[in-house]
Amino acid sequence: MCADLRSFAQIVPLPDVGGRRKVLDLYTKPIPLDPDVDVELLARATPGFSGADLANLVNKAALYASVYIYVYTYIYLFIYIHTYIHIFIYIYVYLCI
Repeated sequence: MCADLRSFAQIVPLPDVGGRRKVLDLYTKPIPLDPDVDVELLARATPGFSGADLANLVNKAALYASVYIYVYTYIYLFIYIHTYIHIFIYIYVYLCI
């Protein structure tokens, strides 16, 4: 018989500031960033984000910048997407309660 898959499940903690910084460095490497973008500030501004959330944040900001034909992904795009994600999480938690 096959073992129960739940017995193999591992809970991975969310990254701290240093971990978020490394994840953001990894995902922002291929994206042209404006010199004003401070990855350390973004890492500090995203507590509770997993690596997938950070990848989604960078991807949405890059897509938003490409739609509006920006040469660089500006810091306010990250702030815009960060706010959008928080609103979505709030609505999701509110509807699930």
